[in-house]
Amino acid sequence: MNSVDFKPSRPFRIVSGSDDNTVAIFEGPPFKFKSTFGDHTKFVHSVRFNPDGSLFASTGGDGTIILYNGADGTKVGVFEDDSLKGVAHSGSVYGLTWSPCGSKIATASADKTVKIWNVSTLKVEKTVTIGSKIEDQQLGIIWTKQALVSISATGFVNLINPELGSVDEVRYGHNKAITALATSSDGKTLYSADAEGHITAWETATGKSNRIIPEIHATMITGIKSTSNGNLFTVSWDDHLKVVPAGGSSVDSSKVVSAKLSSQPLGLAVSADGHIAVAACYKHVAIYVQGKLTEVPIGFNSSCVALSSDKQLVAVGGQDSKVHLYKLSGSSLSEVKTISHAAEITSVAFSNNGAILVATDQSRKVILYIVANNFELAHTHSWTFHTAKVACVSWSPDNNRLATGSLDNSVIIWNMSKPSDHPIIIKGAHAMSSVNSVLWLNATTIVSAGQDSNIKFWNVPL
Repeated sequence: MNSVDFKPSRPFRIVSGSDDNTVAIFEGPPFKFKSTFGDHTKFVHSVRFNPDGSLFASTGGDGTIILYNGADGTKVGVFEDDSLKGVAHSGSVYGLTWSPCGSKIATASADKTVKIWNVSTLKVEKTVTIGSKIEDQQLGIIWTKQALVSISATGFVNLINPELGSVDEVRYGHNKAITALATSSDGKTLYSADAEGHITAWETATGKSNRIIPEIHATMITGIKSTSNGNLFTVSWDDHLKVVPAGGSSVDSSKVVSAKLSSQPLGLAVSADGHIAVAACYKHVAIYVQGKLTEVPIGFNSSCVALSSDKQLVAVGGQDSKVHLYKLSGSSLSEVKTISHAAEITSVAFSNNGAILVATDQSRKVILYIVANNFELAHTHSWTFHTAKVACVSWSPDNNRLATGSLDNSVIIWNMSKPSDHPIIIKGAHAMSSVNSVLWLNATTIVSAGQDSNIKFWNVPL
């Protein structure tokens, strides 16, 4: 059974659509089966009553839309598009919705269109073509007093103008795990990257979004950073570091700078001015200085990386359970210290003023080190309130608080000035999902993203 709907007026009825190619009607309450209708030749995908319950319609994989009497299921008619032969759509019709007034129906189809129908004439009034790619197939639709909205196979939300038969706006999101976040220097734009290599730019004030096209990467993006001049630096499992020029959602691919990496990148750190980028790769550390790439071999497998604000220090987290500290000089690295942890390092970050380094690991620990004191512990309190490995960390603008995200679905806010106090714990921040990335949008707002493909904003008062 793929769809079910309830008649909103007496006599009450329930209708259903099923993979057995039939529509069934039930009388009640208590509801009992009355009869089935075999007008479809393929799966029935959607059934919906009109607002007053006098009619209902069904759609199916055969591309047809059939209208029935709401009380007894008598067939009233079949919607047809004159440009097609006896059907409404050239592909499966996955969804239908009634207009609030009940005089029209809108349908969503695998033929990449949304069609608006006149119920009295059973004819199409508007055809809205969403796109031409497979992922532009329309899988769902709803018509409220506020808007007519359809959903593409990509997960994009299309806001449709039913009077003009056009798309007013598209909300571009993700339907795979979000792996990295970055924000513009002014905080007005948020960038999110996912496991399929997609990048989406969001207006933080309105939630409006745009997908950056053409696609910069074809596989999982493991790091994304924005610079003061608006450029985007990214690294991906396609073993490339790329620099995307500042601009809108449409990117001139000829202007994208690409650098091939000799092993898989797992983390990215970039200076605010964009002059230096450091990528932690599986078998080496890549240093990108103003267009020139230098690769430094390492004797361990890295997992994450951080660059101090003065561009003098690089911290590389290792799968060997150590934080490796390097002095950066031009494009060369010299190791100055190694800090041992009890488990694999999962994230590292220098405070914005460069005074403190934080490192997290798979043993749930969040540990802070004072840079000027040869990386001595900043305090002796045990910050182990996560119940699973810590996946990400971010510093607040005032360098006093940290946010961490974890495999335990939670986000925790830690206070440097009150290390012994119980932290703020947002349990189930991403339900049934790892928190893959966190960042501070401003002094009181945190953004988190997870394996659930969601981006969430949290207010954390001072």
